[in-house]
Amino acid sequence: MASSNMKIQNENASVETKKTPKSSKNHSYDIDWIKNTNAKSLLPDQRHSLKKPVTDQGCQKRLSKYNGLVNRMSPEEVDEELRKRQLSTSGEIEIRRLRLKHHYKAQLMLGHENPFKMIQQHFEYIAVVDFEATCDNNQRNNYPHEIIEFPIVLINVQQQMIVDKFQSYCRPTLNPILSEFCTELTG
Repeated sequence: MASSNMKIQNENASVETKKTPKSSKNHSYDIDWIKNTNAKSLLPDQRHSLKKPVTDQGCQKRLSKYNGLVNRMSPEEVDEELRKRQLSTSGEIEIRRLRLKHHYKAQLMLGHENPFKMIQQHFEYIAVVDFEATCDNNQRNNYPHEIIEFPIVLINVQQQMIVDKFQSYCRPTLNPILSEFCTELTG
């Protein structure tokens, strides 16, 4: 057909086919689906839940202090601080200083007390595992320890919070009955 807009009825939804002057191909759009789409629901919640910026007078004074420190740094010191925070070390010294100042400002505005102590983390989450094993009061050097419990805690590094916990128990095969000492020690 020569018409630029055609409507096609589908058993699931109404699909509108559009032909653009720049392209000779037909593009199909599900209008009802597009109207109900929210891109934020497709992104992780942590990226939208940053702390509110702190813009008090004390924060401004600290920022001024840090800017002065950056201005007095040698080019090598600026590069070292940039590398610690995984920021680019390319460009003129003034550009690198500005990059470091912007990083410090972002850290201060998000509520961190001292941006010099904040170093970029390589991980979003850390899993901490605590293995509990069989033991005996008078155990010898080659005592065969067996894992009996391993709790795991998942920590969000950016928020410094525990986000999930897991705990599992294992029955030992070599010493299936725990000694009184082991029960008291491991809880």
